[in-house]
Amino acid sequence: MKTITPVFPCLIYEDELSDFHLVQDKFIDYAYKQEKKNPIGAEKSNIGGWQSPNAKFFVNDPEFQPLFNWLSGKIKDYLEFVDYDKKVPHDVEMKGIWFNINRRFNSNSYHWHPNSSLSGILYIKTPKDCGNVFFQSPHEFTEFSTMHIQKQHFIDKYMAWRYMGIEPKEGSLIIFPSHLRHCVGANQSTEDRISLAFNMGINIP
Repeated sequence: MKTITPVFPCLIYEDELSDFHLVQDKFIDYAYKQEKKNPIGAEKSNIGGWQSPNAKFFVNDPEFQPLFNWLSGKIKDYLEFVDYDKKVPHDVEMKGIWFNINRRFNSNSYHWHPNSSLSGILYIKTPKDCGNVFFQSPHEFTEFSTMHIQKQHFIDKYMAWRYMGIEPKEGSLIIFPSHLRHCVGANQSTEDRISLAFNMGINIP
């Protein structure tokens, strides 16, 4: 009997946060305040736009603490949902957190987040056509030839995509393995696209 077994999945978590409307305006206001304080920003994967210049520079800001505590609660929900084995000693470390503001035609090139275990995105403001996030298959290099000759029905049946896209939605949280290469399409909207990204380390003694 001939069979094909999909193995070694990369797990991407998505959650639409029902209480986001209670904190959305506070996140938006805080992001713009940070840009005003640090107008130059960082240049990393972003092509245009603004990114926090330091990945943890505002974490200890008393004004940000209620927002950080709210986000931490959502991360705890994720940790419960994936049902990690609590018998295995480990701790979760927030290794970096930063705001992104992409204006018209701004985008982010393909990149990954080294030196962390998990990465996440909280979508704060996402007007229509503001740019999807695209994840590239980790097998794109090693299985390049076979992936390019597979028929679409086979690809869809086994989720053997070369890449997949997710349309951002306000109040949506995505958490994914940090090694997954990803990019953000150009913002075709005339409004700003705002997100908060972060990296986490899973430390096992």
